[in-house]
Amino acid sequence: MSQFFSRSKPKPPTAATQPRPSAPRQPRFQISTANRRRLILLAIIGALILFLFTTARIWMNWWWYNDLGYENVLIRRAFLKVAAFLFVTILGTLTVGGSAVIAFRKTRRTDQRNAFVRGIDRFLFWIVLATSLGTGVVLAWWTANQWEIFALWWNGRSLGIKDPVFNRDASFYLFALPAIELIWRILGAAVLVATAVTALVYLIRLGLNLRNMGSLPATALRHLLSLGGVLLILAGIWFWIENLRLVYSTRGAAYGVSYVDDHAIRIANWAAALLLVIAGIACFAIRRIPARREIFIVAIVMVVFTIAVNGLLPLFVQNTIVNPDELNKERPYIANNLAMTTFAYGLTNISDGELSGTGEINIPMLEQNPALLSNVRLWDYRVAQTTFQEVTSFAGYYSYVDVDTDRYINEGSTDQILIAAREMNQVGLPDNAQTWTNQRLVYTHGYGLVVSPVDQATASGLPVYYVSQIPPDGTGPYAVTYPEIYYGEADLNWVIVGSKQPEFTALPDVDATTSLTQDEIVGGIRTDDMLTKLISAIALKDRNVFLSGNITNQSTLLLHRNITERIKEIAPFLTLDEDPYLIIADGKLMWVVDAYTTSDRFPMATPQDGINYIRSSVKVTIDARTGETIFYRTAEVDPVADAYGRMFPTLFTPIAEAPASVAAHFRYPETLYDVQSRIYGAIHVNDPDQYYNGEDRWAIPGSLVSESLLEDQSDRDEMPAYYLTVPLPGETTADFTLVRPFVPGGNSQRKNMTAWMAGRANPDGSLRLYVYRFPRQTTVFGPQQVEARIDQDPAIAAQMTLWNQSGSEVLQGNLMIIPVNETVIYIQPLYLRSTGGSSIPELQRVIVATQTEVYMGETLEEALTGALGTGGETPPIDDGDTEVPATDVASLVQQANEAYERGQQALANGDWAAYGQAQDDLAAILAQLEQLTGEPSATPTPAPEATPAT
Repeated sequence: MSQFFSRSKPKPPTAATQPRPSAPRQPRFQISTANRRRLILLAIIGALILFLFTTARIWMNWWWYNDLGYENVLIRRAFLKVAAFLFVTILGTLTVGGSAVIAFRKTRRTDQRNAFVRGIDRFLFWIVLATSLGTGVVLAWWTANQWEIFALWWNGRSLGIKDPVFNRDASFYLFALPAIELIWRILGAAVLVATAVTALVYLIRLGLNLRNMGSLPATALRHLLSLGGVLLILAGIWFWIENLRLVYSTRGAAYGVSYVDDHAIRIANWAAALLLVIAGIACFAIRRIPARREIFIVAIVMVVFTIAVNGLLPLFVQNTIVNPDELNKERPYIANNLAMTTFAYGLTNISDGELSGTGEINIPMLEQNPALLSNVRLWDYRVAQTTFQEVTSFAGYYSYVDVDTDRYINEGSTDQILIAAREMNQVGLPDNAQTWTNQRLVYTHGYGLVVSPVDQATASGLPVYYVSQIPPDGTGPYAVTYPEIYYGEADLNWVIVGSKQPEFTALPDVDATTSLTQDEIVGGIRTDDMLTKLISAIALKDRNVFLSGNITNQSTLLLHRNITERIKEIAPFLTLDEDPYLIIADGKLMWVVDAYTTSDRFPMATPQDGINYIRSSVKVTIDARTGETIFYRTAEVDPVADAYGRMFPTLFTPIAEAPASVAAHFRYPETLYDVQSRIYGAIHVNDPDQYYNGEDRWAIPGSLVSESLLEDQSDRDEMPAYYLTVPLPGETTADFTLVRPFVPGGNSQRKNMTAWMAGRANPDGSLRLYVYRFPRQTTVFGPQQVEARIDQDPAIAAQMTLWNQSGSEVLQGNLMIIPVNETVIYIQPLYLRSTGGSSIPELQRVIVATQTEVYMGETLEEALTGALGTGGETPPIDDGDTEVPATDVASLVQQANEAYERGQQALANGDWAAYGQAQDDLAAILAQLEQLTGEPSATPTPAPEATPAT
């Protein structure tokens, strides 16, 4: 108040108190309304472009699946992946983040904190948030790629067979156990990260010293101990899972649970699980930090107990109980393995028979049973492929990727044939024709096929053709109405059909046009608007799809034209046979692919090639022209395929709906047969004692074809199974059969044939296996023994040596073992190929061998007559009555010319010894030529002695 009424003068303003003049105001940056609208429009356009680039492939997949009729498969598969991803993302994020939030709340401070501490807290918060989300996303991404595990668990049903140790249905191991393991790994990883993040929060927020953990608050202690308890319980659960995984043990004499597993490992796992669960529960009850001594004692006890029980107990049982009496101890477990393996590979219903291995085979017998040798395969598919390419491709842009074996009913009889698709090979176009237009719009498809009987050859040793020309010239069952091949085994890229640019078809001088219309295409994308073209161009990374004026509203984009790629795109969970095959059905060209469900989780079944369960449950057909793809569910009993059927209700079509013209060509799948025959060679004994002793093991003999016919050196290890149209012992009607012989396995020096296996398929896809054994005391020659007998035959060896001289090469085809009544007959074709110029192999001879005779003839009939009718020896190579192949004469003429040139060179050099040797060689070659042709050859006249130059 005194200051208020004071009369003292106010002090003048000083420089410090005098107001400063205000600085001039800077102009504000403003955007006009028009520019703001433009920026918003640009942002929208940019967002749309980004959306198109990121979703183009999704739209293309949707259109493709929708046109195929399998859009529900795509939707369900995407839903299952997204559901698994979201669920695990939330689970992982909440596990890590939830624990960290609890730690933040328990360390909340009420006192004033400085800026540095607040910054550390904010940084820690963002670190925790990023770690939580990152953990959830990483675990979710990993899980989404294994969505089938959860889907199979949900849709799986009982198999009706239980494992003999844990008494659980095999479906538990196929469907439930993989899901339980996956859930355990997800939870274990999430809790482990949560424990580390929570400990970090407490360490930083409380400023703890790691050397003095006694200062840890009780609330934090209980939190960390609870997390430790969860980890211990999870560890105990893993030992329980490990007990169930003993069905995949490799410790014993056979795959699966062994004596040690059953009487030691199980006990050890249960003890460890109990100990860890008790320790985990104790962590929830502890209210104080244990002293170091207590922790040390508990840790020592657990380590010693674990080592003693899990390490020493199995070792003790193995050394003191099992090893001294292994067979008796392992016998029931070996029996378990044999039973489960037999079921897992579909070997439970094999027709098992025994043949005497003896008996006379003669020409009258074969004449009375023409079906026995009516379709003997004289053409090796590898030789035929080369011949087809050289003779019937007609252009460099057509090629035969593979040659398949099939059978057709023609005028009441069965023809076994070789069949190959003439596919487009754009690499064969000239360099100046390798343009975008040609590759995408013009050269879009292959055309026609070649069909050849397996048992016929021309006089010149080339195949006989039922179908070979362009357009196809087949009749009856070989008539082809739609020869275009847009889908095949070749490495086919995407193309666009129906453009302004006419497609090339057939040959330039052949009047044949494609009849494929837009409505007939199944699995195409119609480019009938600009948006579709734009999205397709983005997805394919090819701007020409959008810019080309040749593409119209009537054009269609064809994707996934390789048949294997096409099937895997629709059903990636199926395992495909390595050998798709082409058929003619109602004038259409169709591909048939055998598809399997496989697993490596069947209990106590011996693994083979990475799996221990397989079923041929699906036959896939693809129209080579329209692309229509159908998955037929076969009559084979398979709970795994049934689970996929529940998962995707629209995927499988009952095989009863397959056209009869298609079902007639279903055959025994090769890949399945390979796996089954390898397994059966070991487990066929079906007796634990014999299995343990390795007695009567069977093996597949090695391939005996010429080296140049092998596609891969590994093909030498096993003789490939081959298709025959033959009656089985006791039958009178021939049927299409897949055959393979067995020889003694292990380290046995005996190479005789012990048995052979035959596989047949019914039109409904169900399969039949037959095994015929030979008595041990009866010698039936195996493939290697027969090959040795052929090589040791003087006349055959001399002829092959002559052919293998410079200028030609002998190719030995696959040795076929044909079952005939109680024994077998062996047939091997021989081909001759020039090593220079044309490389077309020609069928020159056929070798027939029995248990007593080996005979080589120009035809199968001649070889059979020689080996069975007369029992005579192979005709000598100088038989003037036989027609001599032109390649032999050309080879000898070439050798004669070479000997003459050597002599002339020696004469010029004055080397009379070399000249005399060359003349002797020339005389011997001319003598051989005279023997082959039956015409006298001119005797070479020695040149006059050289006169030294003066």
